[in-house]
Amino acid sequence: MPFPATLIFIPGYKGSRLVAAKAKTTRWLTASQIFPWDRTDLAFLREAAEASKPDLVPDRLLAALKLGPGLTKDIYQGFLVRMQQKLPAWSMVPFAYDWRADLLEQVKQLHKFILALRRQGHQNFHLIAHSMGGVIAAYWLKYGDRPFSGQTPGWEGLRMVDKVVFAGVPFQGTSQAMWYALQGDPVGWNRHILAPAVVSTFPSSYQMFPSLESPWLFSLETRKPLNPKDAAVWTSLGMSRLGNEPERINFILRQLKTGANIMMAIQHPAPVSDRNKTPEKILNLTGRGYATKHQLLWSQNQRRLMSVPPRGKSSPETYTPYAEGDGIATAASSTLPVAYGAFGKDAAITSRHEQFFHLSAVDRLVLKFFSNSKSNL
Repeated sequence: MPFPATLIFIPGYKGSRLVAAKAKTTRWLTASQIFPWDRTDLAFLREAAEASKPDLVPDRLLAALKLGPGLTKDIYQGFLVRMQQKLPAWSMVPFAYDWRADLLEQVKQLHKFILALRRQGHQNFHLIAHSMGGVIAAYWLKYGDRPFSGQTPGWEGLRMVDKVVFAGVPFQGTSQAMWYALQGDPVGWNRHILAPAVVSTFPSSYQMFPSLESPWLFSLETRKPLNPKDAAVWTSLGMSRLGNEPERINFILRQLKTGANIMMAIQHPAPVSDRNKTPEKILNLTGRGYATKHQLLWSQNQRRLMSVPPRGKSSPETYTPYAEGDGIATAASSTLPVAYGAFGKDAAITSRHEQFFHLSAVDRLVLKFFSNSKSNL
């Protein structure tokens, strides 16, 4: 007997477990990796010259992290357990993906994943997508697995689902992505596992940069905007330390172009003939109440990124270091793009980016939104 509905949960950045493709040993994330002596290599290496190194593949949702006997850090598990309790007849199916990789490749994987579920008899799909997972879902809803070349959206993905919930999705990118690529992203006491030399190999890092059309990166010394599309900027940022400089910079520029195309596709207008007859299919949860990195300063002399200038230095005239948001996605970036607004609405809540699914208010909003779907609760 088929399930009356299927809930597909799409996690955000770092939200899927990665294992060695051959040995199937866990490479992300284990309790030991929060300590500084761990030297796990998560670099994204797909070049032919590096093919001898074991690659990593997504295994399953990183729902929780067991830190020791009786001690577990909840990530998504508590939320999914509560959803299963409230929706006992529904099938809960997480979509795990390689959060380091090209986002368009993950769009294709999501498309294949949902088609496979349909063949297995799953029906009445409900999506919940967090953070970067929401960028993947947003593109898929609008274009399916097709490449974007300025065409009018066919909403292939949206036609296949009943309801969609976005949470903390940076539809216009986030400057935090560049911060991680150049400054690193410590995991507990471990500054190696997601060090700059590692994160800066991830295609997804550059694809999540903010729009390249609006200035958001400034030079501390010249007080002028820096253009991330300029190869000379990346030379000044020290990308040569990552290997062959021309190859690495070309790689970065390719990923920036892909990311810009993804953001353009999501923001691309899509006329709706009669908005009054359009069913409400999307609920977009946006976080508020926390200072969120908006624009960044690069000091060539100090060779580092910063949010605010050091004492004695002034900011560029148009520079705004922080904006309202959830700590990762600004409120402006996480607002539902206009085209999607024809099918849904925004709901602002006070929440940090990583805390959305720990809040009872989110549970209530999601369940209320799902209550008028095709499936009986």
